[in-house]
This record gives sequence, structure tokens and C-alpha cells, in this order.
Amino acid sequence: MTEVKKEIRCYKPSVISEDTLNGLKSTLPLSKPIIQILLNRGYTELQEIKDFLTPSLSQLHNPFLFSNMERATDRIYRALKEKEMIVIYGDYDVDGVTSIALLTKNLSNLSGNVLYYIPHRIKEGYGVSEKGIKTILDKGGKLIITVDCGINAINEVKFAAQNGIDVIITDHHIPKVIVNDAYAIINPKSEGEKYPFKELAGVGVAFKLIEAVYRRFGGNIEGELYNDLDLVALGTIADLVPLIGENRILARKGLEFLNKTEKVGINALINKTKLRKGDIGTYEIGYILGPRLNASGRLDTAMRSVELLLTSDRSRAWEFAEFLDRSNRLRQSLHEKVIKDSIRIVEDKGYDKELGGIVIARDDWHEGVVGIAASKIAEKYTRPTILISTAGEVGKGSGRSVKSFSLLDALNRCKEYLSKYGGHRYAAGITIEKDKIANFRDAFNEIVKEQLKEDDLIPEIHADSIIDFDEIDNDLLSQMKQLEPFGIKNPEPVFLTEKVDFVGFPKIVGNNHLKTKVRQNGVVLEAIGFGKGDVMDEIEIGKTQYNIYFKIKENFFRGRKKLQLHLVHIQKFE
Repeated sequence: MTEVKKEIRCYKPSVISEDTLNGLKSTLPLSKPIIQILLNRGYTELQEIKDFLTPSLSQLHNPFLFSNMERATDRIYRALKEKEMIVIYGDYDVDGVTSIALLTKNLSNLSGNVLYYIPHRIKEGYGVSEKGIKTILDKGGKLIITVDCGINAINEVKFAAQNGIDVIITDHHIPKVIVNDAYAIINPKSEGEKYPFKELAGVGVAFKLIEAVYRRFGGNIEGELYNDLDLVALGTIADLVPLIGENRILARKGLEFLNKTEKVGINALINKTKLRKGDIGTYEIGYILGPRLNASGRLDTAMRSVELLLTSDRSRAWEFAEFLDRSNRLRQSLHEKVIKDSIRIVEDKGYDKELGGIVIARDDWHEGVVGIAASKIAEKYTRPTILISTAGEVGKGSGRSVKSFSLLDALNRCKEYLSKYGGHRYAAGITIEKDKIANFRDAFNEIVKEQLKEDDLIPEIHADSIIDFDEIDNDLLSQMKQLEPFGIKNPEPVFLTEKVDFVGFPKIVGNNHLKTKVRQNGVVLEAIGFGKGDVMDEIEIGKTQYNIYFKIKENFFRGRKKLQLHLVHIQKFE
């Protein structure tokens, strides 16, 4: 095979016997391409496939499988009974604000005396702080429930306990320490925790806690709690946790509730962004609703996001929605500056030609947007990337990694240069003194060079199914919807069709997008390749056949639905 333009390593799906495909096809109302996708993703047993295609809330694990759940619910019951002030202490991202809204709303429904606290990103930073606990003390708080944070707050939780405040930690991050002073810890990743599903988002853990409270003390689970699965879907999908197991159930069912939500604030945001109920899926959360709920917390305080999720006042809801939309536009402009600066520096300094990672620091970057920019740079150059804002007294950075490199392991080896750090294999945050950045960059790059090979830097495309054009129709698209929601560990399927002709007159539209028609075995389909205008001059119409990797989409144009292929990669067939 000769590849067109950019070097990309392409993989065909595993070959599955016709007997296996036909055997499942006889018992499942699915086409062979869909069955091939399921088998290649590890769903091989009939019941396993049925459970995947029709997720049900009845498949969720009992929340009391968490080892500390009974102790946690006992303490919450005492707080409710004695009218103690309960403070929900959360993170400022979508996972955090939806967790705060979920617990605040439902504990209030149970007649709780509930407040919430969100740290200011710039002034306080991530997680539980002594400043925050002092504020809660001044307000008379007796019980803190952390959401999406707290698992490593050993000194802060000890400070709270010494001052008469019990702390229940709910979190989903990997513990680096044991917080002995916590009243109870609910975290599927805690050492020795036997809860069977380890990948819950913070809002998923919070949901488990409030579900346990409802089950134990007689709350209306179906009438009240399940109506808040829209919040659980927002947080779970926005936090990019694997959409398998319980996360798939919560996201799928939560999307159903989100698409018919009666929450005034969410409806205001849906209307402001011109989305339509019934059409909201992972894309709309990931790229439209989520960034707006995130924006205020990235730039200032996330209080408005929580207020939007909790308000029942329509005029206030619209004010919050407009504020979040404005904040997101500002966030986008700041984010675009970081990306443009980074690309210029990478290419000026030749980082893209070297095997090492990318570490860039600037004093004119906003710390709230370096994470999402690092994601784009890591993807563009297929290299571990850390971008650092030095606008404040110390450097605040975010890193994103590539498939074959653990960012957290690398930071563990560079920790002598860091004031503070945390994260996981693919994403991390750091705090660093400005005069240590150069040495940190050198140390980090040595680790990258030691661990990565040239082959690791080549982007990969894995086809889920080989398909002929005559198999692509509305029925196939309908079956694909049963695989949703798409996300981490359940990506949108990429199809491969071989021996394809480009026909007609390909053209460039919009921002360097290739619009064309493609033909195979007499069937002609429309296709678009976003950002692929550069390959148009290399396409030889009538002379060469191609293998194309693509996703299948519905295109809405002038009120009509039409199937369209979204090109992922084009190869010459030889």
C-alpha cells in the first residue's frame, strides 16, 4: 500500500469466520458489519451482546458493595436527622459541578441543610484546601462530602477532623496516600476496594452514594433520583471516562433523561446553543454543552455552572446560560492563542522533528486553558505534551500523553522539579517554580527519548469492520445507534472499503475540507474529509483505486436527511 500524504499506520479488523458471523446473525437482528464490530471489541457471548445493546438500570451494581458505604450513609442519616449543615465540596469541571448539583438537590429533597463549596481555580487551585475548610467552619459546617476530589487531601482532611468536621470522601482518582482521618471513603480505585466496576466518573461515585442513601432511608429513587440521571450523563461523558460497564448504562440512560429534561437551567443552555432535544448525544455534550459548563471554572469560579443546574427561575437560568456562553467564547479565544503559539514554537524549534516530548512555558497564557490546548498539540504531533502558564507567581501546567507513554510515571521520575503534581497515564497537572522549568524540560525529554521509539509516534487507525457500499443504508445507521453512546473504550466505528473510485469533481469547501463522491461496485456515495483539502491534488480520478477509512453519518441539508461518509484516511490500493 502507498499512503496518501501523511504517514499513518492502518490496521484492518481481525478476520472472523463466516460460521461465527452467521451463527450470531441468526439469533440477533443485526447486519454482519455490526456483529463484526461487537466481536472485535470483545463482546463474544450472546447474553453479553444483548446486555451491551440494551443497557438497563437493573444491571447496575448494588451501591452497598462499596466497603465504606454503610458507614457513609449512617453519617449522612445522622446529619439529616439532626439538621447538621452538610457541605458538598467539589471540583470546578463538569464532573465536579454535576456531582455538586446531584448531591445538593437530592439531600435537600431529603430535608437536608445543604450548602456547596467550589474552590476558585486561580486563587485556590484544585481540590480540598485549608482555606476552604476554614470558610466552611465559619458557616457552621459539620459534615463535608467531597465530590470528584479529596482522595489525596491528607493534611486538609486532618485539619477538618481536628476542628470537629467529619469528611466523607467520594472520588474516582488514584490514591497516592491513605487519608486515615476521613470518616469514610467511597472510591472504586482505593486499595483493597472490592466494588466491581473501577471506572466510574466522580458523578458516578456521587450517584452511588445518594442511591445508597435513598435505598436505606426510603427516598423516591424512580420518581426523583432517576430524573437526575441527566446530570450523571453530563458529568460522565464530559470527563472522558471509558463508556463501558456501568458508565455505559449511566450515560445511555442519562442521555434519555437529558433529551426530555425539565430542568430549567439545562433547557436554557440547550436553547442558547440551538440544540434540539432528541438529538443530544456524546458529541453535543463533549463539544457544545460541556465546554460551556466548564468555561466559568476554567477562567474564574464555577459557581454559575452549579447555579444553572440547580435553578428553577427561568430568567435567572437564561442569565446563567448567556454568561456561560460568553465565558466559552472567551475561553475559545484564549485557547486558540495557546494552540497557535505552541504550533509556532514547536515548528520553529524543530520539536516535531525530534523524538522527545513537548514542554513549553509562556507568561501570556491563561492557566485555565492549557489543558485543552495540550490535548490538541499532543494529538497533532503524536508526542507527550506539557504546556505551562507562568502568568502567576508559579508555573501551572497541564499535560496530555500518547498511547504508549505514561505521563504520571514520567512525572514521578521528575518530581524533584515539581512543587505539586497529579493525574494519570494520559493526563496530568503540575505546579512548578519558574526557575526549575528548564531542568524539568530536559529531564522529561530524556524519559520520553528513553521510552518512545520512532514507531510510537506514527498515528494509528484501526478499522472496526470491512464493508461494501451496498451494505451502507439507513438500516445500518439505525443499528449503529444501538452501539451508542460512543466514547473512550467504545469509539465511533471506523469502516474500511477497498477498491474505491473517486468520481465527479472533488472540491475544497469551507476550511480546507475535501468534498467528493466515491464509487464502489456501482454504488455512489457522498463523502467529506474535514481538513483533507491538501490531498485533492494527489487523487487520480479514473486512474487509481483507493482504500478509504471512514465513519458513517447522517447529513441534514435543507430539511432532508442523507447518508454521508466522513473520511478518516485515504490509501492507494495496490
